[in-house]
Formats: sequence, C-alpha cells, structure tokens
Amino acid sequence: MLYTTQISFAWANKHSASKNFPLDYRGRCGDWADDAPERHLRNLGFTCYEEDIWVGYRYFSTHAPEAVSYPFGYGLGYTTFEWTDAAVRRSGTDYAVTLRVTNTGSRAGREVVELYVAAPQGALPKPVRELRAFAKSRELQPGESQALTLRFAAADLASFDERISAFVVDSGRYMAELGRSADDIVQRLPFVAKASERKVHDVLKPQEPLRRLKF
Repeated sequence: MLYTTQISFAWANKHSASKNFPLDYRGRCGDWADDAPERHLRNLGFTCYEEDIWVGYRYFSTHAPEAVSYPFGYGLGYTTFEWTDAAVRRSGTDYAVTLRVTNTGSRAGREVVELYVAAPQGALPKPVRELRAFAKSRELQPGESQALTLRFAAADLASFDERISAFVVDSGRYMAELGRSADDIVQRLPFVAKASERKVHDVLKPQEPLRRLKF
C-alpha cells in the first residue's frame, strides 16, 4: 500500500488531474427514486421504466439536489481556472457557445467545461437542466488561456410527445448554462428559440397506459 501511495504521489506531481464523475453519488440509501417501496414489486417477463425522463442527474438536480454528495460532472484538480468572454449564437441548425478558459493557479492543468440547457416549462415536463455538450482544454500553464467552442443542435431542444408522436420544441427563453457539474453553474447565457414540431411514425405506441413516477 505504501509503495502504491508513493507511486501515486509521484505521478500526481508530474501530471494534472482533470477527471469528472459520469454519474451522481447520493448521500445515503433511500435517496434514489428507485428505492420507493412500491418499486420492489416487479412483474416477470418485462421491465417498466417508470423513471420516464427522470434518470440520473435529471432526477437529482430537479427533485432532490440536497441528497447528492458528489453531483454528476464533479471533478477536482490542482489549479484554478477563470471563464470569461462567454457568448451563445445560432449558426444554421446548431447553437455555438464560446468562452475563454484561463489558468489562474500556480500549476499546469486541464479544465472541463460542461454545457447544460435549461428550457422553459411548457406542456411537457422538463428537468431543471440537461447536458448538451462538454469540452476539455489542453494542458494550460499558469496564466495561459484557450478559447473553447461547444455546439449542440437546435433539434436537441425538443422533447418527445407520445400523444402526437412528435418531437416538440417549445418557444420561449432558454438558458445555456456553463458549469463544472450539474449543480455548479458558473455562467448563464439566455437565448430565444422558436416553436417547432417534427412528426414521426407511430409504430411503437404503448398498448396500455404508462406508469410513471409521480412527484
């Protein structure tokens, strides 16, 4: 163990840490929606995904942020960064978010920028935010900076409405949120989207009412 620890410290002294969690770590058992007593009664032969859209950080960030010890996307390093000159613009069928990342610490390091989008509440339920893109800087020396661009498609703003078999975008004011995790938002950039609807073939319509989590 001592040998392994010595190697780990030696590696850390030469390399910058820049890892981020790909999931939420809840504080205790019972905080997850799947722990509700009624969820332990299962039917054989099929699985009913009652979570609906409330999977992972979408559930925690919206309904139980206090239950999370380490949120989705959380990470630490050995230096600090400043984000400046953030802007959002529409480019054809995509949106582009640009910013400048500067190493303000005393050690070299890499920074991860996560781009979430917060949608206006319409007819369909929405999480408080959803991850739409992320980017990682190169290794930056103290005082060095890098411009980053994160893109997402306008179609990514849509939610599926099974009642009409269509992907629907609500019109209104959206928010591009730049964060270090799902619960650590550093900057918010408003933008406006127009309503749209894209019909698809109704080939897998449920044969019985869907059971969903209720809040």
